[in-house]
Amino acid sequence: LQYKVDLRQKIRRIALQGTVTGASLRPDGQELALLVYRKIYFFSLKNSLREISRPDICLPAWQMRQTEAICYAGKDSLLMSNEQGSLYLIKRK
Repeated sequence: LQYKVDLRQKIRRIALQGTVTGASLRPDGQELALLVYRKIYFFSLKNSLREISRPDICLPAWQMRQTEAICYAGKDSLLMSNEQGSLYLIKRK
């Protein structure tokens, strides 16, 4: 597979507090998680990425220090890592 990246083609701009260091789309395509250093923002995706504006949930992640990456590990859990090399499992209640 080959991909062509066009950085001039932005999907959306979202105002958040902090620098986004990671993003992940839930496997079913219904939720987007954006990671900043001390928070995780969750957005419900009803139709497309172009329609999101405000997060539905903001989860504090300050205990995990300088977080760098996030990915879904199924519908109800995520994996998150930090600069210190720790890996965290986050499960939805």
